[in-house]
Amino acid sequence: VVIGYEGNTYTNEKYDKAGIKVLSIPGDQLGRGRGGARCMSCPLERDGI
Repeated sequence: VVIGYEGNTYTNEKYDKAGIKVLSIPGDQLGRGRGGARCMSCPLERDGI
C-alpha cells in the first residue's frame, strides 16, 4: 500500500498494474507548500527487514 496524489495518474497506474494498492489523496495544496504525502501520514511500526 502506498499513498499518492490523485493527479499523479501515470505513477498510480503503474503501481496498480504491479498489484500495489494506491490510497489517493487530493494533496494539491500540500504540494504548493513543498510537502509530501508523508507529511499527512503517520509512520507505521513494523518488523525489521
